[in-house]
Amino acid sequence: MEKYSDLKLQTAEMGSLSLKWTQLANLPIPMYAGYVTVQDKKVYVAGGSSPVDDAKHQVYVYDINTDHWDQLPPSGHYFGIPQIIGGKLVIIGGMLSATRKMTNKVSTFDEASQTWTSYYPDLLSVRNRPGVVTHLELVIAAGGYKQAYDTVVVQDDIEVLNWNENHCWQKVSINLPVPMATFTLIVTDNHLAIVCYVDDNYELSKCAYKIPVDDITRLDDQQQTSDTPTKWIAMTDSTHRSTTPVHSSSPLIVIGGENERGASISDVKMYNDSSKSWKKIASLSSPRSSVTAGLVNNNAIIVIGGITKGGDAEDALTSCLTTVELGQAQLV
Repeated sequence: MEKYSDLKLQTAEMGSLSLKWTQLANLPIPMYAGYVTVQDKKVYVAGGSSPVDDAKHQVYVYDINTDHWDQLPPSGHYFGIPQIIGGKLVIIGGMLSATRKMTNKVSTFDEASQTWTSYYPDLLSVRNRPGVVTHLELVIAAGGYKQAYDTVVVQDDIEVLNWNENHCWQKVSINLPVPMATFTLIVTDNHLAIVCYVDDNYELSKCAYKIPVDDITRLDDQQQTSDTPTKWIAMTDSTHRSTTPVHSSSPLIVIGGENERGASISDVKMYNDSSKSWKKIASLSSPRSSVTAGLVNNNAIIVIGGITKGGDAEDALTSCLTTVELGQAQLV
């Protein structure tokens, strides 16, 4: 069944947007706060929370052509971040499912043997729920939780891997604006952007930041020294906590979230850089927060799982969803 048109996601200057939602096959298990990466006609989901404990180290794969979910062999990572690096699926950081200890491990899926291998180098630092994104031949990993003398701390450092040239990750001199974890790094309009995260007080923050991506990925002798003032630009705070940015969306689009009372909302919002404001452009078919969201074929947003109740972990686990929907852009 053909579910995609050639219509591109439109910018605010071209008119208002609406999203036509199509129900897809349900995720095999309920999940929220997961991460997604897309390769060709496959959508990979991992790293989320679920009431099904064994599901936390699974990688679920959706086939766009057949509208069917399958799963790969267990990755060995809880809360690891999926990415496509050099055409290969990898899981970065998180916790080792065997020991429940935080890890710097980078596991690569080998299609031929259907096993997880150590093809790419491990991170320099242990990182649980870091922000990770690929950009050209580079992989950026930032922040996340760290185990230090039995005390969990939130990090603010950044490391970069040139998967095409280097055999190890390199620490860069620019840190995150604040220590943070449980967030999605995205690249949009040649900037690295962050919207919503957990801060070092373990509180949900609505803050948003961006920085020219070249400032982070410069790995030569001209890289800035550590005493150079931070160049992160504070954007207007998101209007909702636990909202999910859509990777590669341009302008930046966020999905769902929860309001000040902890109730999930259905807003789909776009950031207008000129007015420094968030504008509602569409609605989800139903309110939810902590969804997993990705851009498919540059013309549709896939929204996976999420929760209908915010607040504490018990409410989240009992209200998390298997719902998967595709939102196609259309002008109104």
